[in-house]
Amino acid sequence: MNLVELSDYTRDLAGVYAKDVVSDTLLYRWVNEAYFELARRQTWPWLPVATLVDTPTPTSPAFDAEFHQVLSYRAAIKVLRFTHDDTPRSEAYTQEYNSLVSDMENQYLSGLATGTSATLIQMVRLVRDMTGIYDKDVVSDAVVKVYLNNAYNEVARLRDWDWLENTESMAMPAFVSGVHTVNLTNGTRRILEAYVVDPDGSSADPILERPSLLDIGVNDSRAFYDVTSGGVVTVSPQQDATFLLKFRYTRANVNMGDSDGPLFADQFDMILVFRAAMSVLSQVQADDGRISLYGEEYSSLLDGLVTYYELDHNTTSIQLGSDGLRPLRYYPWFKPAP
Repeated sequence: MNLVELSDYTRDLAGVYAKDVVSDTLLYRWVNEAYFELARRQTWPWLPVATLVDTPTPTSPAFDAEFHQVLSYRAAIKVLRFTHDDTPRSEAYTQEYNSLVSDMENQYLSGLATGTSATLIQMVRLVRDMTGIYDKDVVSDAVVKVYLNNAYNEVARLRDWDWLENTESMAMPAFVSGVHTVNLTNGTRRILEAYVVDPDGSSADPILERPSLLDIGVNDSRAFYDVTSGGVVTVSPQQDATFLLKFRYTRANVNMGDSDGPLFADQFDMILVFRAAMSVLSQVQADDGRISLYGEEYSSLLDGLVTYYELDHNTTSIQLGSDGLRPLRYYPWFKPAP
């Protein structure tokens, strides 16, 4: 149903056909108010919405046609109030409206199956389910997203997790001396390994870290790197030929967009939901025991995440002694051992 059809249906529900009593302009406005009111109730997958228009071509709501009449029921209630109609129809239409909204929630907002990866938008809906706060005028979607990303970064900062690792390589121009800034795609908190590699791949030597504040020489390395507090990587080449740099590092930028999910294993997504729910409940000063309960759930899942990645997920061999470490030096992660 488009805007014109919804307006006609509203007139049928209210029994008000005289346009000098309720004009089309006013009726169109009430249908659109119902549309945006419905949009604010939940983080629907059909968001964002655009104002319905009657010209040049009448437009329809973004959700499934089977639910379009929900807007007419809501608009009819406004018409009845406007015309001071005290018949039981307003109550009946309110029940129809609530029933249709409930059906829409069941269809569009079904819960995530265990082990299913959640996107940021889905986690916003889960936070609202956990807190019972669906009114976006009380807590907006934007605020919930901030809380979720804050929780994500909070977890990311705890360790140099396997799921934060990235590798990147780049060609560096020839320098006799000097400093070159390296732009890693995702930023970094810490370099795990760095190598300087000849263009033909014949040689790969580790680069040592030398903080820029320390004016010292470190053995006879071909280059040095430093990571500033702002995550900027600088390299000080000490050679006069073009070479390649290869980095293995922990990414710094882990903020999620609407369609993104966290990088860690799917079964731990609720870590962020519980943490964000605590923030939402604190914002609205809800003191009903749920903050403590969700805090316990958050801590339990976080312990599970640590165990999963430190014991189960990390299969790197532990080698002790100089003889054991030597293969790592000669065969870095990007060069298979012969």
